[in-house]
Amino acid sequence: MLKYTRLVKLSSSFTRNFMKQFEHLGNVGLGVWHWGLEFDGKIAAAVTYGTTCFSTKRGWLARMTHKVDYGIIQLCRGGSAPWSPNGTASRLIALANRAMYKLRGTLLVVAYADPELCEIGTIYQACNAIYTGLTEPKGQANYIIHGEKLSGWQVRKRYGTRDRSNLFAIDSKHQALPLHKKYRYIMITGPPCTRQLLRKLITPYALPYPKREKAHIGQMVHGSLRCR
Repeated sequence: MLKYTRLVKLSSSFTRNFMKQFEHLGNVGLGVWHWGLEFDGKIAAAVTYGTTCFSTKRGWLARMTHKVDYGIIQLCRGGSAPWSPNGTASRLIALANRAMYKLRGTLLVVAYADPELCEIGTIYQACNAIYTGLTEPKGQANYIIHGEKLSGWQVRKRYGTRDRSNLFAIDSKHQALPLHKKYRYIMITGPPCTRQLLRKLITPYALPYPKREKAHIGQMVHGSLRCR
């Protein structure tokens, strides 16, 4: 059935509405570029890419991208309709990664799976992504300001600071939500020779894929944060 699907570029407004319905966080995150997989005249799944949620000036990944002079982006959000055919999500990501290469050139695409939301990265594993282990948040946090959940990057961009005393002046009832560890995956877009080169550079940091049973993570129920 997937051979009858096609990749389409989505508008921001359509993607926001789609994610509200079919993505458990209900938003596009830091997404700037939006793609969908069309099946039988309807969008079966959507994915959005944008700026990374981490600093591109620190860490081995940042150092490597500066060394080879290729871009780095983040797969921010993805959602599928309940009626979408099996394999929709992995096919969409594979096609969207190619589209991002045509749009932006060779890229490293970073994606995360959140164990607290019953995610382990099965879709990224199906896309042959490179698993590099759990993140180390090191005191980072998301924030709820005026009832809206924002990443630390969004808070700094909007308010110019993440200093708690300044944030209290902005919203005396704001909350800081410390980040927890997530599974990190890396995908590579580009011509075969370049992908091979970058994969060799990343290999020293690659780890075996985590397994749901060993990690004691249940299955996500569609449209719910409950695990089973």
